[in-house]
Amino acid sequence: MYPDGIPEEVFSKGAPELGAVLAPVASNTLAWNDALSEILKYSLLRRDPHARILGIHHLVKAVLKQGMDEATQRLWAERAVRAVDLALPNSEFSTWALCERLLPQAQACAELISQWNFEFPEATRLLNDAGLYLHERGRYTDAEPLYERAVAIREKTLGAEHPDVANSLNNMAALYSKQGQYAKAEPLFERALAILERALGPEHPNVMTCLGNHVILLLKMWRWKEAAQVIIRSRASIRAKRRLIRNPGDEPGR
Repeated sequence: MYPDGIPEEVFSKGAPELGAVLAPVASNTLAWNDALSEILKYSLLRRDPHARILGIHHLVKAVLKQGMDEATQRLWAERAVRAVDLALPNSEFSTWALCERLLPQAQACAELISQWNFEFPEATRLLNDAGLYLHERGRYTDAEPLYERAVAIREKTLGAEHPDVANSLNNMAALYSKQGQYAKAEPLFERALAILERALGPEHPNVMTCLGNHVILLLKMWRWKEAAQVIIRSRASIRAKRRLIRNPGDEPGR
């Protein structure tokens, strides 16, 4: 993790992922304060009690890391990624302050994910959620590599047709669209929409979101006729699906 300013929420909210020894301490306020009091006596940590921020001197971090074998380093790297993922909230206006507070840790975890080739779901969720926050705050250059890594891992672990892959593709396409990179955005929207329609059906909210993004992109490109065709095609698909539900005998044989 980023050593110069670790929000204590990483420990309190991420406690379930911190192992059998640390988890019960981090999840109990009294035990946590007692433990920190002892550690602070030896100047191994710095604590801002008002901001609830911890700091570790770089030399202390280096010594601790040097004392771990590779397996132990990997274990704690994974625990850090999982804990930060738990602590990082969904990005919306009311959570922006906490997202910003946790962002350095999320970015440090992105480096750990690449270093250790982590591919578990919490890793991709952290990449995607941190990317989404940066995207919403207009920090597109920082968001892009997080989205790219999330797409690559999800394609590898879930397969190219999984809805989570489509959601990541939609996020990347929206990012390119915001930057005016329409030629990059369009094929990603089209691919995401096709995956979601096959996996979830034409009326699913995720399909509607991706469809709306695609239509907005076409309008930005002054391709009015194509935007209308996308909407008409979508409505036709929904009507056909509803007829099939009402008259299941009309379904083609398999």
